[in-house]
Amino acid sequence: MRTFHRILAGAGVLLATALPASAALAAPAQLERVGFRIEYLTGCTDDPELVVINGRYHLLTLTKADGSVAYHLSIKSSGVGDDGIVYIVNENASDRINADGTEIVLDQFRVISKGSSQNVLQFVGFTISPSGVLTLTTDRSVCVG
Repeated sequence: MRTFHRILAGAGVLLATALPASAALAAPAQLERVGFRIEYLTGCTDDPELVVINGRYHLLTLTKADGSVAYHLSIKSSGVGDDGIVYIVNENASDRINADGTEIVLDQFRVISKGSSQNVLQFVGFTISPSGVLTLTTDRSVCVG
């Protein structure tokens, strides 16, 4: 959970962690739906545009019998930039904390312009060892369109 709060602050995040249907759950799945407002600075041009994003995020939490916890965050929202351009924002992230304390995070963050501005696609993945060592596995940001 510690990672998701940082990610929501604007880092962009998420893919889905798939648990097998037979995985034993220690507690019922919990679903949170929360509204948010953030400001995002596009980095595709020499003159970045500030986009104010309003929406709701959905956070699903699954706790397994072995003590591991999986979080899945999804965001579908929109925002308006300084220049009046409307953007569609989609994010999917997963954060899995294994029973041994290893944390695995995957995130996909997309800011798609409904105008002539470029689209931002960000992909981030990392692990944190039980001792707190962070290892970046994916860090890619592209501008298209």
